[in-house]
Amino acid sequence: MLDERSTSSLGEHFLTTIAGRSVSVLILFFCYSALGMGTFLFMIGAVFNTHQPDPKATTASGASIGMAVLIYLFVIPYCFSWGGLVWVYISELFDTRSRSYGIAFANASQVGLDHSVNLSATEH
Repeated sequence: MLDERSTSSLGEHFLTTIAGRSVSVLILFFCYSALGMGTFLFMIGAVFNTHQPDPKATTASGASIGMAVLIYLFVIPYCFSWGGLVWVYISELFDTRSRSYGIAFANASQVGLDHSVNLSATEH
């Protein structure tokens, strides 16, 4: 069964094979995906600002369902940019001699920044 990581990897493999792996093409993927992600996040904020959830409601409102759909739609451009394509970009950025160090540094920085976001976003 395919999960979200393997589906994202298959889509990225297909797109990078068709479009090419040049750095300019990868940057275009990032730009268009960032535009898509920003649009969906703006739409989520607009729906949340205009339709506040009722804390006493027993069922989900239409606005809540709409925001959940927008979150799922947000994931689509994410999968084609920062979700997995960043690893293709990092592997193409460094030469063969320093590629392992570059990928290790990129992985460590991503894990460290994810950890700091998790610490700042959760209650202690």
